[in-house]
Amino acid sequence: SLVNSKASRTDIRVLYVPCNQVAAEIGNAKIMNMVALGAFAAATGAIAPDAIARALPRVYKKLKPEVIELNRKALTRGAQFKLN
Repeated sequence: SLVNSKASRTDIRVLYVPCNQVAAEIGNAKIMNMVALGAFAAATGAIAPDAIARALPRVYKKLKPEVIELNRKALTRGAQFKLN
Protein backbone atom coordinates (compact mmCIF):
# COMPACT_ATOMS: atom_id res chain seq x y z
CA SER A 1 0.00 0.00 0.00
CA LEU A 2 3.04 2.26 -0.09
CA VAL A 3 3.79 1.64 -3.78
CA ASN A 4 1.42 3.27 -6.24
CA SER A 5 2.99 2.15 -9.51
CA LYS A 6 2.16 -1.06 -11.34
CA ALA A 7 4.58 -3.39 -13.08
CA SER A 8 4.78 -2.86 -16.82
CA ARG A 9 6.53 -6.15 -17.55
CA THR A 10 4.44 -8.98 -18.91
CA ASP A 11 6.91 -11.79 -18.24
CA ILE A 12 6.41 -11.81 -14.48
CA ARG A 13 3.58 -12.62 -12.09
CA VAL A 14 2.70 -9.75 -9.80
CA LEU A 15 0.66 -9.80 -6.62
CA TYR A 16 -0.39 -6.42 -5.26
CA VAL A 17 -1.05 -6.60 -1.54
CA PRO A 18 -1.80 -3.55 0.63
CA CYS A 19 0.33 -4.90 3.48
CA ASN A 20 0.46 -1.67 5.49
CA GLN A 21 -3.28 -1.20 5.26
CA VAL A 22 -4.05 -4.78 6.26
CA ALA A 23 -1.60 -4.65 9.18
CA ALA A 24 -3.18 -1.41 10.39
CA GLU A 25 -6.65 -2.98 10.16
CA ILE A 26 -5.45 -5.89 12.28
CA GLY A 27 -4.07 -3.42 14.80
CA ASN A 28 -0.28 -3.40 14.48
CA ALA A 29 1.70 -1.88 11.61
CA LYS A 30 4.74 -3.97 12.59
CA ILE A 31 3.14 -7.16 11.25
CA MET A 32 3.01 -6.05 7.62
CA ASN A 33 5.83 -8.50 6.84
CA MET A 34 3.60 -11.37 7.97
CA VAL A 35 0.85 -10.15 5.64
CA ALA A 36 3.39 -10.24 2.80
CA LEU A 37 4.62 -13.69 3.85
CA GLY A 38 1.08 -15.06 3.90
CA ALA A 39 0.41 -13.68 0.42
CA PHE A 40 3.68 -15.07 -0.93
CA ALA A 41 3.11 -18.50 0.60
CA ALA A 42 -0.42 -18.80 -0.74
CA ALA A 43 0.39 -17.42 -4.19
CA THR A 44 3.46 -19.58 -4.80
CA GLY A 45 2.61 -22.72 -2.88
CA ALA A 46 6.17 -22.69 -1.53
CA ILE A 47 4.86 -23.41 1.96
CA ALA A 48 1.38 -23.64 3.43
CA PRO A 49 0.39 -20.55 5.43
CA ASP A 50 -0.98 -22.94 8.08
CA ALA A 51 2.46 -24.50 8.48
CA ILE A 52 3.97 -21.08 9.11
CA ALA A 53 1.25 -20.27 11.63
CA ARG A 54 1.83 -23.54 13.49
CA ALA A 55 5.57 -22.85 13.67
CA LEU A 56 5.24 -19.35 15.13
CA PRO A 57 5.10 -20.37 18.82
CA ARG A 58 8.18 -22.58 18.42
CA VAL A 59 10.19 -20.01 16.48
CA TYR A 60 9.20 -17.03 18.61
CA LYS A 61 9.14 -18.61 22.06
CA LYS A 62 9.47 -15.29 23.88
CA LEU A 63 6.54 -13.58 22.20
CA LYS A 64 3.33 -13.14 24.14
CA PRO A 65 0.40 -15.30 22.96
CA GLU A 66 -1.52 -12.22 21.80
CA VAL A 67 1.39 -11.22 19.55
CA ILE A 68 1.50 -14.73 18.09
CA GLU A 69 -2.23 -14.43 17.39
CA LEU A 70 -1.73 -11.08 15.62
CA ASN A 71 0.89 -12.72 13.41
CA ARG A 72 -1.47 -15.60 12.63
CA LYS A 73 -4.20 -13.14 11.64
CA ALA A 74 -1.74 -11.30 9.41
CA LEU A 75 -0.71 -14.54 7.69
CA THR A 76 -4.32 -15.50 7.11
CA ARG A 77 -5.29 -12.11 5.72
CA GLY A 78 -2.27 -12.06 3.42
CA ALA A 79 -3.08 -15.55 2.14
CA GLN A 80 -6.47 -14.30 0.97
CA PHE A 81 -4.89 -12.26 -1.84
CA LYS A 82 -4.69 -14.07 -5.17
CA LEU A 83 -2.46 -13.68 -8.20
CA ASN A 84 -4.05 -11.70 -11.02
